[in-house]
Amino acid sequence: MNTPSRNATVGFVGLGDMGAPMVANLLRKGHAVVVFDLVDEKMAQAGSLGAHRPSGPAHVARQAG
Repeated sequence: MNTPSRNATVGFVGLGDMGAPMVANLLRKGHAVVVFDLVDEKMAQAGSLGAHRPSGPAHVARQAG
């Protein structure tokens, strides 16, 4: 069984009612998180918490892992 590294980057596409709190919790726990949402305010809020904000969902997929 392949155990993921604790240093892996977690990717989120969508920062709605579930995604935003999950991202905030992961960031508080010290995980690297990359996010994308169509709503600029949600992206800005996640970025202010420390999430990386790429240019689109495809970039989230490439950076997460």
